[in-house]
Amino acid sequence: MINLAKLEKVLAPYGVGSISVDANRCLNNRFKQVECNICVSQCPTWAISFNWEDRDHLVELDPLLCANCGYCLHACPTGVFDHPQRSQKIVD
Repeated sequence: MINLAKLEKVLAPYGVGSISVDANRCLNNRFKQVECNICVSQCPTWAISFNWEDRDHLVELDPLLCANCGYCLHACPTGVFDHPQRSQKIVD
């Protein structure tokens, strides 16, 4: 069972503002053969996706599904994702 008090504590730093995406930094956009999907595999709400059919392979973040948990911020090796409160400590 999920401990809601702990989950709220972890997600609280990311409650204000929302995660932004700089698709130009994405490896999939810059190097078409990479097919990196680290962010997709780390997102607990499946808010991140790629359109592999599209020639630009742009990363997309669905704001309706995004929980602002910040997992993508730390998972992405090129810093595609950002948040206004990124510098705050997430977990004690």
